[in-house]
Amino acid sequence: MYPKKNQVPYPIFILSSLAQPVILSLSHCLVAIALEGESEVDQKSINATSSILLEKILLMPRYLGIPMLFLTILFDWYGGINSGKRFQNQTYLQKNSQVNQWERSPVGFCRDFIQFYVRLTLFIYYSQPQAINSL
Repeated sequence: MYPKKNQVPYPIFILSSLAQPVILSLSHCLVAIALEGESEVDQKSINATSSILLEKILLMPRYLGIPMLFLTILFDWYGGINSGKRFQNQTYLQKNSQVNQWERSPVGFCRDFIQFYVRLTLFIYYSQPQAINSL
């Protein structure tokens, strides 16, 4: 039941294509943080988690889903402005630093953005049989 290109309006498809690698990278980072920096994170589960996350964002009402995609892309480009590399191209320590920076931001939507991804990512990740077997 994943949204296909012909089911999603073209402008939203473009946004989702730009956001997809960021969601994958952010998912990997958040799961690694939750597992306390364990380097061996199940990549198959991470890929499934990021696909489901993107699906859930695309299934949101347009007035919520489109801003979430914009914020995800903004989060990626913020890393480029702040550290010289977009979020998806940063090292694990740089990603962790950017996540912590947004988590502690005085700007409410930055904190809410990270909380949304932390909660939904971990819920989806631990709902998968591969992740449960790794516990």
